[in-house]
Amino acid sequence: MTNKDMSPNGWPDPQPLDGELPVVEPFTESLLPVSFRPMVCDAAERMSVPLDFPGVVAILTLAGTVNRRAVIEPMANDRTWLVVPNLWGGLIARPGEMKSPLIDAVCAPVEAIQEDWQREYDEGSRSTRQEWRSISSRSRHINRCMSLIAEIPASRNRSIPGRRQKNRS
Repeated sequence: MTNKDMSPNGWPDPQPLDGELPVVEPFTESLLPVSFRPMVCDAAERMSVPLDFPGVVAILTLAGTVNRRAVIEPMANDRTWLVVPNLWGGLIARPGEMKSPLIDAVCAPVEAIQEDWQREYDEGSRSTRQEWRSISSRSRHINRCMSLIAEIPASRNRSIPGRRQKNRS
């Protein structure tokens, strides 16, 4: 490589890519989990988008939902080596080609589940806070009673009704 092939910053000048792009197999519903197929096909048809748009969104949504709870054990006899698979993807299309509405439609079931879980959590938290207030109130009452008992002189303390007297013989 000569200096004339180099750009001013020391890198070689870019060269054109050779050849044509490789042929890509079409995205078919058989590539999807069976449980996803009806939703993905429906979304593609209703929104007039290619099947791979809702298919990619569905798989990415599943990956994000599962997150780090799914792991791969690459070695058959070594359970200490775990790999967390990360899946990255996205939709590339021109503006107005229904990307955002499609993402909203495909993510809606997961968002509905999340809202249900949030509602259950909030109700449980509210119930727990009410129980905590009740326990706290009873605890303050018991502490006040204990303080009052502690203030009673020892000679009167023995004559509290309901208190068992020790046998001092």
